[in-house]
Amino acid sequence: MLQRMLQNIASRRQRREFEIQSPTAAKVRTLVPKCLVCNAGPVGHRFAEVASMPCNEETKPRVTAMFYHVKNHEWESLKDFNEFRADQDDAIAYAVTGPHETGMVVLIRDPVELYARVEIYLEETITAEEVSRIKNLVSEDKWKDL
Repeated sequence: MLQRMLQNIASRRQRREFEIQSPTAAKVRTLVPKCLVCNAGPVGHRFAEVASMPCNEETKPRVTAMFYHVKNHEWESLKDFNEFRADQDDAIAYAVTGPHETGMVVLIRDPVELYARVEIYLEETITAEEVSRIKNLVSEDKWKDL
């Protein structure tokens, strides 16, 4: 029992250290506590930002187009959507892969306000072929562990 408690403490310490190093991974882990493909937790899964766009009146048509491309799985069209702005609300699409060939995509609105809730607009599975297409668009160094 003591050994189990010590392992639990060590695991939490490692998780906290990782979250300090990667706040984005911590946010994605909170948004996706279980994989839609395997119904497992985030351990063994990776994620990458596929597209991002600030949400404001000026970018409204582009945000709408980004939503359309994600919803219709038009991954190649998303390569032009990489305009994250830390001082504004942003729409962000993440791809998540795991110890399986298929994956999932999550489309969110990430508010600029520190205590505002992140909204999930879309969360669905993608095929192995779609995972391959996304991996061709997002370089390997952009994929991070959850």
